[in-house]
Amino acid sequence: MRLTPPNNLRLDQTNSFDICFGGAQANVAVGLESLGVDTNIISAVPNNTIGISAKAFLNCDNIIFKGDRLGIYYYEEEYGARSANVIYDRANSSITELEVEDLEFEKIFEDVELLHVSGITFGLGEKTRVLGKAVVDEAKNREIKISVDLNYRAKLFKDYKEFLDPAKEKITDEILKDKFSYMINELGVKNLATTLRIADTSNMHSLTGVLYSDGVIYKSPKYEFQMLSRIGGGDAFASGVIAKMLEKGIKDKCDIVEFGVAAAVLKHAQIGDVSLAREEEILNLINNKTLGSVNR
Repeated sequence: MRLTPPNNLRLDQTNSFDICFGGAQANVAVGLESLGVDTNIISAVPNNTIGISAKAFLNCDNIIFKGDRLGIYYYEEEYGARSANVIYDRANSSITELEVEDLEFEKIFEDVELLHVSGITFGLGEKTRVLGKAVVDEAKNREIKISVDLNYRAKLFKDYKEFLDPAKEKITDEILKDKFSYMINELGVKNLATTLRIADTSNMHSLTGVLYSDGVIYKSPKYEFQMLSRIGGGDAFASGVIAKMLEKGIKDKCDIVEFGVAAAVLKHAQIGDVSLAREEEILNLINNKTLGSVNR
């Protein structure tokens, strides 16, 4: 659950919070549902008003009641030269109480084509790492496709190599291939997708999507836009890419990555963690039909 001060207030100024439910994997699931893909979520929430509300919002029957509290994070929106700020309050939350024995794999993986996991799950502690590995191993045994969002968070992970910054250096295809080589060659990853972001203090942002598949770099056009809220943009990108990768008959990898970027751009124009954009909205943006217009 995210708590955000209203009206761009700082955390040390506010006496109230806007509340919304979300989280990396939940955001992807809701985004996929908005695009017509049936999803479910493996998680746990407390059996109280807050937990019941979260489960109702996500509408997933694989979420079980366990533990006493829902994980929280406080988020201070970025504005101008001021960076966003996140404070995590996840210790002893319900997800950290979830155990492999709580999961009914036959039910969970029935008719499942793809399992999506987030690196955040593995950053919450040893217990969630064991749980996450067991779920991934079970999916592999059933020959289910697996997608992973690393979701690097400096406050959860240590000793991670620095990321490429397109605002500070020109990112060539060769640089991207070099950065991707470990995951492709050592881990056997078949497709890699990411975005390259440039932002300035006037709230202008640009996103370019990148997809690496079969030794070839595919890129989307660069989208430039003003941002309302950044949270969930990467999850919306993941939802768009996954939806198109699962879609039968989609051959053009450039179309796949552009669909993901357009979904992310629309999420930046929406309050809340989850993307509610439908396929028609995303395609209209790609075709420039609704950019800045009024739908009547």
